[in-house]
Amino acid sequence: MITNTHKKDIADLLLADYGLLGGWQRVATKVGANVATVSHNMLKPENWHQVSDTMWAKVAGKLGYKITQSEWVYVETTNSRIIKQVLSDAQNDCLFIAISEKAGSGKSSSIRAYKAQDANNSVIVFECRDWSRHVFYLKLAEAMGVHMPKFGMHHIKTDQLFDLIVKFLKTMVATKRPLLILDEADKLHANALTFLVPLYNELKGEIGVVIAGTENLEKQIKRGVRLAKKGYDEVDSRLGRSFVHLVGTTQSDVINICRANGIDRDQALTIWQELETEQRQVNGRFMEVVVDLRRLERIIKRVQKRQGAEIQLPVEEAVAA
Repeated sequence: MITNTHKKDIADLLLADYGLLGGWQRVATKVGANVATVSHNMLKPENWHQVSDTMWAKVAGKLGYKITQSEWVYVETTNSRIIKQVLSDAQNDCLFIAISEKAGSGKSSSIRAYKAQDANNSVIVFECRDWSRHVFYLKLAEAMGVHMPKFGMHHIKTDQLFDLIVKFLKTMVATKRPLLILDEADKLHANALTFLVPLYNELKGEIGVVIAGTENLEKQIKRGVRLAKKGYDEVDSRLGRSFVHLVGTTQSDVINICRANGIDRDQALTIWQELETEQRQVNGRFMEVVVDLRRLERIIKRVQKRQGAEIQLPVEEAVAA
């Protein structure tokens, strides 16, 4: 059931997107609703009853809002602090940076936490999928709420889509310092990933861009450079020919995550013993760290159930993102 609390959260997100995208038509385009619904009925509590639960759920999905919220408490970790610094550097210094690390290291949750603190509505987070260049441009333009010609999105040429995306970002540059974050970028087709080259050429020194993915992101780009595949050397160059790697989750991080989610220190130390760890260098010395937090999530869930706390933890929405 969609409660008034859910509706208030969704209305707040719509207002935030209005600040980010710069117009109600763009917001409506993004969420797939008409302008009156998002700018009038969904914003005013006295009109909420005029919007069906189906529409509320649809808009919530487009905004990335989960109707069934997890009770998981987000905790800053060694990895999240690294990611926060990378995102801040990219935004403030208009850099193009790539983060390449194993699944379950906390990339997506850290990105969401950074976006949640975006008071100026200047951060665009976009989750990539297995898309070709044209579909990628199309989905990105939709997410930005870019107004399309009357003949519609699906009939527009790829180059025209790119021009509309650049135009939108340049509009943001006039009043903000935008940061575009492409999460799960390793899923993109090769011709979509090379989008970074013309984007860099058009917006160098004006916006920051961070692409994040698994270790396959770096492997794919470096392999493309080695095999002289079209566009890969240029992509690698725009990224400074380097990739950010994360440290892992330390014992102290694990204890803090456990305690924030209702598990005491003694139990947390027992849980640490159950986790698979590996040695990595942290601040100049080697330490045991956890690389994939999904195992930690499952153990915490088991302990919480034992304590009588029936909490559901979505894999990609909690720690292990």
